[in-house]
Amino acid sequence: QDSGLDITEESLNTLIKTAGGSVEPFFPALFAKMCKGKDLEGMLKFGGGGGGPAAWGKSAPSKGAERFAPYPPKGGGKGFDFGGKGPMEQGTMDFRTMLKGLVKGGNIPGAGPRPEDQCVYIKGLPPDTSDFNLYEIFAPFGAIAPMGVKAMIKDDGSCNSIGFVDFQDPHSAQMAVQALNGTQLPDGTVLQLNIKRPRKGAEKGGGADKGGCKGYI
Repeated sequence: QDSGLDITEESLNTLIKTAGGSVEPFFPALFAKMCKGKDLEGMLKFGGGGGGPAAWGKSAPSKGAERFAPYPPKGGGKGFDFGGKGPMEQGTMDFRTMLKGLVKGGNIPGAGPRPEDQCVYIKGLPPDTSDFNLYEIFAPFGAIAPMGVKAMIKDDGSCNSIGFVDFQDPHSAQMAVQALNGTQLPDGTVLQLNIKRPRKGAEKGGGADKGGCKGYI
């Protein structure tokens, strides 16, 4: 970008070859597609050269603006929901129980009903795709809601090519669709991504749908 060259699949392949590196064959085309039409110079300058939400068109939070604090104030904060079981003996809790308790207790942001424009529908996934694999692919686009990814699994344990991802905001969902929809995989499969359509009656009810993702976090 400093030399004034456009970021294309060909230029990326040349750069990777010159550097002596190697990547998956479809990565250069995917990365070039993600960068198309973006203000790359502005993205690099944001925050003194770092990335961040403003790099994708969002303004930086103003001074004094309210932000999410990852830790509750001393002596306060939201509690842990044990699901009516009461306190557990120290050292006996498993990860899944901890996660569900943190979500129900309100310690993790984004729990509860989510608007449809934050949920992405994916088709064309490989048979061995898991919830965690979806998280690996989509986490770079933005924060994902608690238990917000789901690969649909058949009786034999393989993925039926369909998955869902619930983001924390609609902008991240749009970015994922824009970057990945129509991407052709090495085996010829074409990924199809869409913003999840509202269920019948959801608009009349006036409330946000609960979304279709209840898998990994």
